[in-house]
Amino acid sequence: MTVPLVILAVCAILIGFLGTPAWPWLHHYLVGGETHGGANALFKPEFLLLAFLSTVIVGAGIAAGWFLYRRRMPQDPLETRVPGLFSSLRARLWVDEIYDATILRFTRFAAASIDRSEKVFFASISGATAYLMLAFGWVSRLFDHLFIDPGFDRSCRALSDSAAAGAKLQNGQIQNYLRTIALTLAVLVLVLVWGCKGL
Repeated sequence: MTVPLVILAVCAILIGFLGTPAWPWLHHYLVGGETHGGANALFKPEFLLLAFLSTVIVGAGIAAGWFLYRRRMPQDPLETRVPGLFSSLRARLWVDEIYDATILRFTRFAAASIDRSEKVFFASISGATAYLMLAFGWVSRLFDHLFIDPGFDRSCRALSDSAAAGAKLQNGQIQNYLRTIALTLAVLVLVLVWGCKGL
Protein backbone atom coordinates (compact mmCIF):
# COMPACT_ATOMS: atom_id res chain seq x y z
CA MET A 1 0.00 0.00 0.00
CA THR A 2 2.97 2.32 0.56
CA VAL A 3 4.27 2.18 -3.02
CA PRO A 4 1.02 3.45 -4.65
CA LEU A 5 0.86 6.26 -2.10
CA VAL A 6 4.46 7.27 -2.88
CA ILE A 7 3.67 7.27 -6.62
CA LEU A 8 0.58 9.41 -6.02
CA ALA A 9 2.58 11.81 -3.84
CA VAL A 10 5.30 12.22 -6.50
CA CYS A 11 2.68 12.85 -9.18
CA ALA A 12 0.91 15.39 -6.95
CA ILE A 13 4.19 17.23 -6.36
CA LEU A 14 5.01 17.31 -10.07
CA ILE A 15 1.55 18.57 -10.98
CA GLY A 16 1.90 21.15 -8.22
CA PHE A 17 5.04 22.46 -9.92
CA LEU A 18 3.23 22.58 -13.24
CA GLY A 19 0.34 24.52 -11.72
CA THR A 20 2.38 27.38 -10.25
CA PRO A 21 1.75 31.00 -11.33
CA ALA A 22 4.87 30.76 -13.49
CA TRP A 23 2.83 28.67 -15.91
CA PRO A 24 -0.91 29.10 -15.03
CA TRP A 25 -2.38 26.76 -17.67
CA LEU A 26 -4.90 25.20 -15.26
CA HIS A 27 -6.06 28.61 -14.03
CA HIS A 28 -6.38 29.77 -17.61
CA TYR A 29 -8.37 26.63 -18.49
CA LEU A 30 -10.74 26.99 -15.51
CA VAL A 31 -11.26 30.75 -15.71
CA GLY A 32 -11.15 31.04 -19.47
CA GLY A 33 -9.71 34.55 -19.35
CA GLU A 34 -6.29 35.84 -20.19
CA THR A 35 -3.72 34.91 -17.55
CA HIS A 36 -0.07 35.90 -17.53
CA GLY A 37 2.65 33.76 -16.04
CA GLY A 38 6.38 34.09 -15.70
CA ALA A 39 9.01 33.79 -12.99
CA ASN A 40 7.97 37.15 -11.48
CA ALA A 41 4.57 35.68 -10.52
CA LEU A 42 6.32 33.29 -8.10
CA PHE A 43 7.30 36.22 -5.86
CA LYS A 44 3.88 37.81 -5.48
CA PRO A 45 2.81 38.08 -1.80
CA GLU A 46 -0.40 36.05 -2.20
CA PHE A 47 1.46 33.14 -3.81
CA LEU A 48 4.22 33.25 -1.21
CA LEU A 49 1.63 33.20 1.59
CA LEU A 50 -0.19 30.26 0.00
CA ALA A 51 3.06 28.35 -0.54
CA PHE A 52 4.14 29.03 3.06
CA LEU A 53 0.81 27.87 4.54
CA SER A 54 0.82 24.74 2.35
CA THR A 55 4.35 23.90 3.44
CA VAL A 56 3.44 24.43 7.12
CA ILE A 57 0.38 22.15 6.82
CA VAL A 58 2.35 19.43 5.03
CA GLY A 59 5.18 19.71 7.54
CA ALA A 60 2.75 19.51 10.45
CA GLY A 61 1.19 16.39 8.96
CA ILE A 62 4.58 14.73 8.49
CA ALA A 63 5.67 15.73 12.03
CA ALA A 64 2.43 14.40 13.54
CA GLY A 65 2.81 11.12 11.67
CA TRP A 66 6.44 10.79 12.78
CA PHE A 67 5.51 11.63 16.37
CA LEU A 68 2.69 9.06 16.47
CA TYR A 69 4.46 6.24 14.68
CA ARG A 70 8.13 6.78 15.65
CA ARG A 71 8.11 3.71 17.90
CA ARG A 72 6.88 0.28 16.95
CA MET A 73 3.90 -0.61 19.11
CA PRO A 74 1.74 -3.75 19.17
CA GLN A 75 -1.36 -1.58 18.80
CA ASP A 76 -1.99 1.47 16.65
CA PRO A 77 -1.37 4.70 18.67
CA LEU A 78 -4.63 6.24 17.45
CA GLU A 79 -6.54 3.16 18.60
CA THR A 80 -5.25 3.58 22.15
CA ARG A 81 -5.51 7.38 22.36
CA VAL A 82 -8.73 8.10 20.40
CA PRO A 83 -10.57 4.83 19.90
CA GLY A 84 -13.76 6.51 18.62
CA LEU A 85 -11.92 8.35 15.85
CA PHE A 86 -9.90 5.24 15.04
CA SER A 87 -13.02 3.07 14.69
CA SER A 88 -14.63 5.75 12.51
CA LEU A 89 -11.57 5.90 10.30
CA ARG A 90 -11.37 2.11 10.15
CA ALA A 91 -15.01 2.09 8.99
CA ARG A 92 -13.99 4.67 6.34
CA LEU A 93 -16.31 7.19 8.03
CA TRP A 94 -19.19 4.97 6.80
CA VAL A 95 -18.98 6.58 3.37
CA ASP A 96 -19.74 3.28 1.61
CA GLU A 97 -22.73 2.60 3.83
CA ILE A 98 -24.10 6.13 3.36
CA TYR A 99 -23.56 5.86 -0.40
CA ASP A 100 -25.30 2.47 -0.46
CA ALA A 101 -28.20 3.74 1.64
CA THR A 102 -28.77 6.87 -0.44
CA ILE A 103 -27.42 6.94 -4.00
CA LEU A 104 -27.42 3.21 -4.72
CA ARG A 105 -30.82 2.65 -3.13
CA PHE A 106 -32.30 5.52 -5.16
CA THR A 107 -30.62 4.20 -8.32
CA ARG A 108 -32.02 0.70 -7.73
CA PHE A 109 -35.48 2.14 -7.03
CA ALA A 110 -35.36 4.31 -10.17
CA ALA A 111 -34.16 1.41 -12.31
CA ALA A 112 -36.86 -0.92 -10.98
CA SER A 113 -39.55 1.75 -11.47
CA ILE A 114 -38.45 2.47 -15.02
CA ASP A 115 -38.28 -1.25 -15.79
CA ARG A 116 -41.76 -1.81 -14.37
CA SER A 117 -43.29 1.17 -16.18
CA GLU A 118 -41.56 0.16 -19.40
CA LYS A 119 -42.94 -3.36 -19.16
CA VAL A 120 -46.45 -2.14 -18.36
CA PHE A 121 -46.51 0.73 -20.87
CA PHE A 122 -44.78 -0.88 -23.82
CA ALA A 123 -46.47 -4.23 -23.25
CA SER A 124 -49.89 -2.54 -23.28
CA ILE A 125 -48.94 -0.44 -26.32
CA SER A 126 -47.69 -3.46 -28.24
CA GLY A 127 -50.76 -5.48 -27.23
CA ALA A 128 -53.12 -2.69 -28.30
CA THR A 129 -51.22 -2.30 -31.58
CA ALA A 130 -51.45 -6.04 -32.23
CA TYR A 131 -55.22 -6.02 -31.63
CA LEU A 132 -55.62 -2.92 -33.79
CA MET A 133 -53.70 -4.53 -36.66
CA LEU A 134 -55.76 -7.71 -36.25
CA ALA A 135 -58.99 -5.70 -36.42
CA PHE A 136 -57.69 -3.84 -39.47
CA GLY A 137 -56.90 -7.18 -41.11
CA TRP A 138 -60.42 -8.49 -40.42
CA VAL A 139 -62.02 -5.29 -41.80
CA SER A 140 -59.82 -5.49 -44.90
CA ARG A 141 -60.71 -9.14 -45.39
CA LEU A 142 -64.43 -8.39 -44.97
CA PHE A 143 -64.26 -5.48 -47.44
CA ASP A 144 -62.40 -7.69 -49.89
CA HIS A 145 -64.92 -10.52 -49.46
CA LEU A 146 -68.05 -8.31 -49.76
CA PHE A 147 -67.04 -5.76 -52.41
CA ILE A 148 -63.87 -6.59 -54.33
CA ASP A 149 -64.34 -10.32 -54.86
CA PRO A 150 -67.95 -10.11 -56.23
CA GLY A 151 -67.01 -7.31 -58.66
CA PHE A 152 -63.96 -9.22 -59.84
CA ASP A 153 -66.03 -12.39 -60.21
CA ARG A 154 -68.73 -10.54 -62.21
CA SER A 155 -66.17 -8.97 -64.54
CA CYS A 156 -64.49 -12.34 -65.08
CA ARG A 157 -67.85 -13.95 -65.80
CA ALA A 158 -68.76 -11.22 -68.29
CA LEU A 159 -65.43 -11.68 -70.07
CA SER A 160 -65.96 -15.43 -70.12
CA ASP A 161 -69.49 -15.04 -71.56
CA SER A 162 -68.32 -12.60 -74.24
CA ALA A 163 -65.47 -14.93 -75.13
CA ALA A 164 -67.96 -17.81 -75.40
CA ALA A 165 -70.20 -15.71 -77.65
CA GLY A 166 -67.23 -14.82 -79.83
CA ALA A 167 -66.24 -18.45 -79.93
CA LYS A 168 -69.72 -19.39 -81.25
CA LEU A 169 -69.20 -17.02 -84.15
CA GLN A 170 -65.95 -18.71 -85.02
CA ASN A 171 -66.93 -22.33 -84.90
CA GLY A 172 -65.18 -23.39 -88.11
CA GLN A 173 -68.36 -23.76 -90.30
CA ILE A 174 -67.81 -22.09 -93.68
CA GLN A 175 -71.54 -21.54 -94.23
CA ASN A 176 -71.71 -19.20 -91.25
CA TYR A 177 -68.64 -17.26 -92.47
CA LEU A 178 -70.16 -16.90 -96.02
CA ARG A 179 -73.52 -15.87 -94.57
CA THR A 180 -71.80 -13.17 -92.45
CA ILE A 181 -69.77 -11.92 -95.45
CA ALA A 182 -72.88 -11.81 -97.68
CA LEU A 183 -74.89 -9.96 -95.07
CA THR A 184 -72.09 -7.44 -94.53
CA LEU A 185 -71.67 -6.94 -98.30
CA ALA A 186 -75.41 -6.40 -98.74
CA VAL A 187 -75.47 -3.79 -96.00
CA LEU A 188 -72.47 -2.05 -97.55
CA VAL A 189 -74.04 -1.99 -101.00
CA LEU A 190 -77.30 -0.59 -99.61
CA VAL A 191 -75.40 2.11 -97.81
CA LEU A 192 -73.48 3.03 -100.96
CA VAL A 193 -76.59 2.99 -103.16
CA TRP A 194 -78.58 5.01 -100.71
CA GLY A 195 -75.74 7.42 -100.37
CA CYS A 196 -75.40 7.95 -104.11
CA LYS A 197 -79.16 8.73 -104.48
CA GLY A 198 -78.83 11.43 -101.95
CA LEU A 199 -76.14 13.10 -104.05
